[in-house]
Amino acid sequence: MESELPEKITALKIEEILTILRNIDQNIDGILADLSEPGKISIADFMEKNFMFNMVIEKFAYLTGRSLTTFKKDFKIAFKTTPQNGLPRNVWNSHIMN
Repeated sequence: MESELPEKITALKIEEILTILRNIDQNIDGILADLSEPGKISIADFMEKNFMFNMVIEKFAYLTGRSLTTFKKDFKIAFKTTPQNGLPRNVWNSHIMN
């Protein structure tokens, strides 16, 4: 028995999941089709909505369209503190451990 699915079954399953997702959210195609790199967005808006997620600092930087150095600089400008002091301890600890 092969470990990979035959191509026809794979295509059928992909079409099935797309149909299910389209039934849940009619705008899903726009989300699924956008595979581009994230652009530089407002760090303040993004962090206010997402600071509680346990991601490494590099991931926050990437998702806001910044290098780690630029993220730290822009974070300090936006929040008048460093990410180390401004983010919840669990987020900073995950950065240190990774």
